Amino acid sequence: MITLVVGGIFFLLFMNNDNESGLTSAIVGYSAPKDTQLNSTEITSDFKEEDLKELVGNELGKSTKNADLSLTFDSLPTVKNKAKIENLELKFDGPESLIKVNGNKLDLNNINDVGLNLINFDGEIDFENNYLSLDGKTELIEINGITFSSEEAIEISLNNLDYHYLSVSDIELKGLELKKGSGELEINGRLNYKLEEESLKMFYFRGRMDVDKGSSSVSQLSLDGEVLGLSVSGDLMNFNLR
Repeated sequence: MITLVVGGIFFLLFMNNDNESGLTSAIVGYSAPKDTQLNSTEITSDFKEEDLKELVGNELGKSTKNADLSLTFDSLPTVKNKAKIENLELKFDGPESLIKVNGNKLDLNNINDVGLNLINFDGEIDFENNYLSLDGKTELIEINGITFSSEEAIEISLNNLDYHYLSVSDIELKGLELKKGSGELEINGRLNYKLEEESLKMFYFRGRMDVDKGSSSVSQLSLDGEVLGLSVSGDLMNFNLR
């Protein structure tokens, strides 16, 4: 019954779309054939590696190299800027969530447990006070197993979403900050550092991000990827990775 309701909502959203985009699919269990290509707006990265190295180097006063980073932490990220996300998975409660697709509000009043997937999202993202907001375009949306796509890029916005699980396979972020917390930090597979009530700042991060607020472990956040310009600040010691 829930599947039919969500499917009907998707149909109405596309029929009311001002861009008159065609409805490619809104069916349960839809999987595009391997030889099928979706027409979509080309998404290009705003972050060029050489430019980032130059910017970070100017701030830190010397040349900067990429470093592999693995982090588990009990404080959630604070960041607000443009981001490119290859694959984003969210889990949250539906009734109080404000979601808009192509400018139309998506009503989830009859769904308590929502699983939302976005493919190739490009736009603004805001992590603040345990809430998530985003505003941009995506190639494909999937909600509770229903796939929703279009010949044109799909506009989507979320406002102060109180999510309980987030997984991002590949994300680019500038200015990532983590408030004081505890966890474990590993750099280049060799340097291991136990974090105790320390804050972190990353000028640039690209990689995987997972947040599980309902985790039984202390660490709610995990990051795995590449970092440029890392600083760790605490009461006993500060250090910068350059």
